[in-house]
Amino acid sequence: MQIASLRLGPYLISAFLGLTTLNALAKNPDPLFTSSDLLRFTLEAPFSKIYRDRNKEKLYPDVTLTFEDETGEQFALPVQLQVRGNSRLARKTCRYAPLRIHFDKASIKDTLFVKQRKLKLVILCKQNRTYGDYLIQEYLIYRMFNILTDSSFKVRLAEVTYLETGGSRKPRTSYAFFIEDKKRLGKRLGLKKIHGNKIPYALLDPGQVSLVTLFQFMVGNTDYSVTKGEGDEDCCHNAKLLGKEGQGHTPVPYDFDFSGLISARYAVPSEGVPIQSVKTRLYRGFCKSDTIGMVSARATIQTHKEALYTLFNTDSLLSDRARKKSLSYLDSYYKISESDKKFTKSITKKCRG
Repeated sequence: MQIASLRLGPYLISAFLGLTTLNALAKNPDPLFTSSDLLRFTLEAPFSKIYRDRNKEKLYPDVTLTFEDETGEQFALPVQLQVRGNSRLARKTCRYAPLRIHFDKASIKDTLFVKQRKLKLVILCKQNRTYGDYLIQEYLIYRMFNILTDSSFKVRLAEVTYLETGGSRKPRTSYAFFIEDKKRLGKRLGLKKIHGNKIPYALLDPGQVSLVTLFQFMVGNTDYSVTKGEGDEDCCHNAKLLGKEGQGHTPVPYDFDFSGLISARYAVPSEGVPIQSVKTRLYRGFCKSDTIGMVSARATIQTHKEALYTLFNTDSLLSDRARKKSLSYLDSYYKISESDKKFTKSITKKCRG
């Protein structure tokens, strides 16, 4: 099988070696993210007030995170909670708002959460099996990108018990996952955040940007940008841009709940894209990436095909229905990727700019 009809010219080789070098130089992740074992903990907080307010500017103190480490030692950490998000923050979309946990530096010393100052916690949007599948599918998409590159956000799956302060409500337990903080990601990769609302494409690392745009096509996600931030915010939309002097900037994507692989009930295509359903793939990469990094990106995703399928085949938390739909969606990508004719039609000829 021919992976690509393009030849590996000097720019392509440079892109491939640059991405490989960046991965090789990446440091080990923080203790929280060195294991994929399920983490169990309890959060006690005034959740009724938090979900009623849904105020992103407010920090809620007097919250306790309780967990037991691998030695059996119990820890009760004082933390603060903050709601976050955009679409999932809306009441009409999610009953439970996404959270950010702020840690006290002194209390986390010598615990699993050492070095963590604040962490995003992706929680169950609604308490039913369908939304449970959405959460696990998004977690697995992060894990997919972890397999392809170290320049990706690490995640840690958890089973969380939510206790209402004062005990006025019945405890609720469901799955959630932590996302590596962007500052800790930059520290691990030896990179710093790049500021600016719009970033010229020429400043992006060709290998990484090709991998990002092809991966987003693979999972059917159009809700992102690698060159512009949302509104007046720093670049990029649903991606963090990291870099350092003399090196191409590295976009690292996040938030995949609008992807076709998940097909959440509330997900819609990005504004302005010519598709009616998130299930329909649309390549949103740039034409330059086809001449610089696309061959290596295509080959990387092809090489790791078995490992990506294994994630879904071996996950015990997905329903059989969600597993079959996810695998079928991956099948449809590889039918395109493994055919030069289909790859050219769906990707090469659909590039922007």
